[in-house]
Amino acid sequence: MILLYLRLVNCDNGGNLMKITLILSLVALSVFAADSKAKWTEWLAQKEKLLKDPYSFAATVDIVKIKPGATADVPKIGKVFWNGKTELKFELQGGGSKQMSLLPGADPKQEYRLEKAALTDLINVDGTKWKKSEELAVYFYNPKREGIEKLQKFPTFSYNPSFKVEARFQAADHPKEMLIPASRGAPKPFKKIGQLAFALEGKPQTLSVMVADPSEKYIFLMFRDATNEIQTYGAGRYLEIDIDKAVGELKTGEKVTIDFNFAFSPLCARSKAYFCPYAQDRLNIAVLAGEKALPK
Repeated sequence: MILLYLRLVNCDNGGNLMKITLILSLVALSVFAADSKAKWTEWLAQKEKLLKDPYSFAATVDIVKIKPGATADVPKIGKVFWNGKTELKFELQGGGSKQMSLLPGADPKQEYRLEKAALTDLINVDGTKWKKSEELAVYFYNPKREGIEKLQKFPTFSYNPSFKVEARFQAADHPKEMLIPASRGAPKPFKKIGQLAFALEGKPQTLSVMVADPSEKYIFLMFRDATNEIQTYGAGRYLEIDIDKAVGELKTGEKVTIDFNFAFSPLCARSKAYFCPYAQDRLNIAVLAGEKALPK
């Protein structure tokens, strides 16, 4: 394409200089857009590969938070017993047992795996003990749960470069502590440190910048738009944007690129086991980019 355009404007008179500059700029934008689409294609492939894992969030049937207490031993991996109804019982390293309720979808004929894992408000556990002052998250999986083929799909809109925009950060005068309602359990605590201002389809928009940890080097955005409950997940969608500094160091006026083609549904779109905060901000247009709702 570059060679074609250069031939088209390769004339002797100086009046074509502006034309050459304009066309080269268009070529650069075209290359930039192609690079963005290539990154999106790679992101999409990674998402689809992850969903095929037998222990992905599509296979999750329950997540149990074990509160700290007198017994400081974590459950043995794989020692799970089914009572034929709605309960699982697993052995503890220090003796005794614990019984947990499962969400609908568990199958007594399948083997379950217990995993030690961390949510944002928990700790990673890499040994056989866990501190009495901290919680433990235990994930229950069923790789053959009913309807998992549908849950392993990752439908999206076609890549649309018009939904990649430049925003400017506006710091809040007084960062606000907020409790955001979630799909399960208590509301999630976040701090609103400012907002991103931008335009989509010629209309001014803003999204709140919410953080759980100001030292994180990415911005977490939650939004709803006119596609919710029609083409996309009803509770909204999320965006994670990597930046080159701690999010708490952002200053008013700094630029942040938002690419809505990377918008994804919360994990609770595939399993009611997850604790997903509901998006509070609503854009006044239809964002025809990013992940679509799962097929019914």
